[in-house]
Amino acid sequence: MSQVADTSLEIYGRIKPRLDKKRRQVYAVLKSATANGFDMTDKELSRALRWEINCVVPRRNELARLGLVVRVQRRRCGVTGNMAYSWKVK
Repeated sequence: MSQVADTSLEIYGRIKPRLDKKRRQVYAVLKSATANGFDMTDKELSRALRWEINCVVPRRNELARLGLVVRVQRRRCGVTGNMAYSWKVK
């Protein structure tokens, strides 16, 4: 189990009720990856969730607009091998 800043938990506690099921699922996968020291590209998220990419990107964008996830770096995607931005929980 990772340590999470009290402020992060407080913010998540206020926002979580507004997150629908799909956003919560995307957030949970990214939170787990972040806790283990990883970030994920959209395609990696897509594979982890077993969803089509067009279901992942809008949910991840919504989480980014809410300030729950942030873009980390541009790196090679583990799925496609192409350069892509990766994301983690803030």
